[in-house]
Amino acid sequence: MEPIIEGAMQDNKEGMEASGSYSVPLDYFLVNLAEDQGQKLFKVQMEFDVDSSEVQEEINKRMPQVRDMIIILLSSKNYSQISTPTGKENLKEEIRSTVNSFLTKGKINKVLFTQFINS
Repeated sequence: MEPIIEGAMQDNKEGMEASGSYSVPLDYFLVNLAEDQGQKLFKVQMEFDVDSSEVQEEINKRMPQVRDMIIILLSSKNYSQISTPTGKENLKEEIRSTVNSFLTKGKINKVLFTQFINS
């Protein structure tokens, strides 16, 4: 089964390189939202769409710094700020600009949420 999975992953990587699109998947984030009335948990998983393998490599090398910045950003939000479609888009843009502010090899084009749960 592993050779099949590895082959599929390689095909996907080659397809992404051919199209000029690269992605960086991130592990999920689980944070407490900044709420006045009780605790609200927020779980999100995301992927960065980047334009080169150099940016992909830089993000992977700086993953602790990337995760730290995102955790601080997410935990500063409250439910009302992230519960609407506009709020989600604003959050994506804020994550993108925050991480882009310290990248040197290129930029993140898009932040894509692959899982989004708030309770």
